Amino acid sequence: MKIVIDADACPKNVLLLCEKLGKSSAIPVWTVASFNHSIVSDHHIVVGSASQEADIKIINLTEPGDIVITQDWGLAAMVLGKQARALSPVGREYRTDKIEFLLEEREAKAKLRRGGGKTKGPNKRTDEDDRCFEQSLQRILSQKKGGAIMSLALRVYFDFCCPYCYLAWGFMKKLKETVAINDEWVTWEIHPDSKPQGDFIQNVVPNVNMEERKLSLNRLGAPIGLTPGDQLFVPNTRLALEATQFATAAGKMHDWIDAVYHASFVEGKNIGDQDILLTIARQIGLDADGLAAALNTGRYTQVLLAHDRECAEKKIEWVPTIYAGEEKVLEGALTYSVFAETLQAL
Repeated sequence: MKIVIDADACPKNVLLLCEKLGKSSAIPVWTVASFNHSIVSDHHIVVGSASQEADIKIINLTEPGDIVITQDWGLAAMVLGKQARALSPVGREYRTDKIEFLLEEREAKAKLRRGGGKTKGPNKRTDEDDRCFEQSLQRILSQKKGGAIMSLALRVYFDFCCPYCYLAWGFMKKLKETVAINDEWVTWEIHPDSKPQGDFIQNVVPNVNMEERKLSLNRLGAPIGLTPGDQLFVPNTRLALEATQFATAAGKMHDWIDAVYHASFVEGKNIGDQDILLTIARQIGLDADGLAAALNTGRYTQVLLAHDRECAEKKIEWVPTIYAGEEKVLEGALTYSVFAETLQAL
């Protein structure tokens, strides 16, 4: 566990309190800021000043169980989706059941400003804000030290078009019935040059033996009732993967992935079609208009590119690839028995 600070606009007293409480609890404190800021920290990461560059670095740095300090509601939503905790500089803890309301409020204020209106700025910081922040951070650290239920934290690199990823998703759902798991699913577009309308498997994978492929995939899925070998179409997944970031920010990462996989592998729908993605969004309670705006403006394109660089740095060759901490534990085609036994052993 670590404390990660969005240090670009973080008050100096908050930085000092994090260092003090982190040191007393033997928990490392990481700061992330652009090169425009001078930050003194044992673990400091400098990023460029481009939009969202610091946010992307913080999201990639954050692991389940971490504590992220930020006043950015959007960033807070993203790290909550990674099973981390998020705390504002005034001591307000962001929660998954409230974050969607905050994001809606932020969008309403932004819309008002775009129309020429004015919104109230932040209040001047007070000593009471410092006390509230210190008490909140101390409470969270005490809970961590007090022995919360242990769970296995996993990072799964996947793409929606991969049938082995679909199997891993099903295996994970089955295993979570008996094992406490915090699973973060990391989007990686494995066919970035695929046709926008998608294509059939024989045109994507040369010399594939269709019958052998179907039998092999369905045999792997049989223990949990999945038939991925019946899917002969390979969709362009870029929009579905970008939408995963939108769903994560709304605290619905697992709901989104589950619904997209069902639409693709069970209902046979083309998840490369934006209209189908918007329908899925409405079905799980996501803001379809907000998602459409995010997709049409490429809001999360840079996140996909950052994940691509991360996979290159880790020399990941297959999806799914599963990490527990810094250790690669599983990858590629897996039987349920190997999947379950490996993760249970951890």
